[in-house]
Amino acid sequence: MNTKKIILFFLLLSLVIPAAAAKRSERHLSMTDLTQLNSPSYVPFPYPGTRYEVVEDLKYAIKQLFSNSQNPVEYSSQPANVDNFLPCLLTDPSTVVIKSMLKVKNKISEIPEDYSYLIVLYSKKTKNYARIAMSADGLFFGALFSSENLKVKGVETMEEIKGKIANRQGIEKDGIKSAELIAFDFNTDNLLSPLWVVKLSDGASIYVDYNDNYYKQVSEEKTGALSLKQTEKQVSNLVLPDKIIFDSIGDHYILLKRI
Repeated sequence: MNTKKIILFFLLLSLVIPAAAAKRSERHLSMTDLTQLNSPSYVPFPYPGTRYEVVEDLKYAIKQLFSNSQNPVEYSSQPANVDNFLPCLLTDPSTVVIKSMLKVKNKISEIPEDYSYLIVLYSKKTKNYARIAMSADGLFFGALFSSENLKVKGVETMEEIKGKIANRQGIEKDGIKSAELIAFDFNTDNLLSPLWVVKLSDGASIYVDYNDNYYKQVSEEKTGALSLKQTEKQVSNLVLPDKIIFDSIGDHYILLKRI
């Protein structure tokens, strides 16, 4: 293998992979924080478990974002080309469709809970999508809106992604063991754009990212398992990846190759 390529690969890892994995952050909000009306962290339904509860928490968050002068969010300062139609969920709900509401497994150590919600909204007026991330306790985490430079995509359901994988791999759906959305500790694979991770019955795993790119897992390495001190001979079988994702909970990074 070309020595320059090996060095470049390890330099890349040194930039994107933390030196050591952190334990999952402890929850800093109590149930009192979440249930007291005068609390800035109040939500109607702490740790929502049903679609209705998630939607009610989302509506409350939108109302607070646009009306709470103590904690204002200056949406008016956003560029005019950003299609933020969130208020319509309150003022004109017939124009907004909740396309999907999916649970995302969290592999990011800085976030206390091991899952979050990804909510996809669609505006009948503007024909655009928006993505909302909600933490497990019901708090608004972040949003992604369409603009002139970015068209936000919807998210396939589990059955839809299974169908796409089965068709692509030329297998039956029963050849798919599991499929789940996972947020990793990289900016591009976060709570708003998690990866579908599909495990096949033969033990293989297929990853699908926000841009509908498909990958297979090349290897899985513990943080610090590889070193620049290793000789070219020792890493001669290393396959340079097309994508690297980091699981800061499991303390390892996963090397992916596009298929």
